Order: sequence, then C-alpha cells, then structure tokens
Amino acid sequence: KEDCPVCSKTVAKVDIYTNIDSFLLSNLVTEVLRKLLSMNDPSVSIGYSALYETGEGLDDDEIENYERNLKKNLSELKIQDKAVMNIDDYSQDLKLQLIIRQKEDIDLDRFPKGYMTGEEMNALKEETATTECHVEEEKEEEEVKSAENNTSSPSTTTTNNGQILIEPMEVIETTPQKVTNLKRKVSQLEIEQKSSKSRKVG
Repeated sequence: KEDCPVCSKTVAKVDIYTNIDSFLLSNLVTEVLRKLLSMNDPSVSIGYSALYETGEGLDDDEIENYERNLKKNLSELKIQDKAVMNIDDYSQDLKLQLIIRQKEDIDLDRFPKGYMTGEEMNALKEETATTECHVEEEKEEEEVKSAENNTSSPSTTTTNNGQILIEPMEVIETTPQKVTNLKRKVSQLEIEQKSSKSRKVG
C-alpha cells in the first residue's frame, strides 16, 4: 500500500495529536513507533539534533544521554506544535516523518495511551459535528413548539341569544404584537356577531 509507512517507497507522514507538556519521549517510542508503527529499532531526530537512537556503535555517553531524553516530555525536548520529527528504522530500511500536533484536552478515558492518530482525530471531529447538529435541530424544534404554544387563540362560546363569550386563557407571555392580534380577534368576533344579528332581524 502506498500510504503504509512500512510498504511505501516514499517518506510517509504520520500525524500524532498529543499534549506535548505531558507526553514523554518514551511514550512516543514505545506506544507510537514500536506498537502502532511496528518499528524494531527506531531512531528519532528533529532537524540536526538526535533525540534517541539504538543499535551498535553508540558510546556510553550517547546511551546515557538518550536514556535521559526518554524521561523528558516533548516540550522539554524543544518540540512544539506542528514539529516534524524524522524517524528511521535501519533494520527495516524505513523512514517516515512524524508530525506532532498539540492537543491539551485529550480524553484519556477514550484514548488512555495519551495520543490520537490523524484518522482518530478526523473521526472525532465528524462525531462532534454530528452531535452539535443534532443538538441544534432539537433546540430549533423546542423553539417552534414553544412559539406554537404561546400563540394559541382563546376559545369562544356562542350563547342561545347569539352572544359570543370569550373564555379566559392563561397568558404565558404578553407582547405588543400578541395584544394587537387579540384585539383583531375580538373585533372580528364582534363583526361576525353583528352580522349574525342583522341576518336574524332581516
């Protein structure tokens, strides 16, 4: 596959979302490089600075320095948001670029390893957008129902002598527009009543 970091002949790019202030280099090497990307002996560098290496040919000072780096979080290693880390695994003739994306509010219950891949981040964004859309739709439905309830007309009763009685209704909210509408309703009823009496007289 062309998008597979192991199979691809080009330098693949992998996005990783994490909190650089708490995510350790040891977490990156173990959880991301070894477990997620199936690397055997990864070497990590940024720019011209080597952060971690394994294999033969390292002197004691280099080994001690890399071991110290493993205990540091990414920000302590001067890795910032959108930093590009160069990853090599010479045992598999594999190279890739790891792009670090800062994300402080990772849900550790859902992502207990402390990082998210680019695919997981995109899925989370779609999920969030869908949830927000549903909430907005429910809000609009509630507003429509509330408006319908507040604009209900008063019930009327016609007596035997032709008088029209308007039964009192519970007023939930009074506005100038609603008062005007009510007056129009009463006027219309009065006109209908006069018209009915005229027909009887005639």
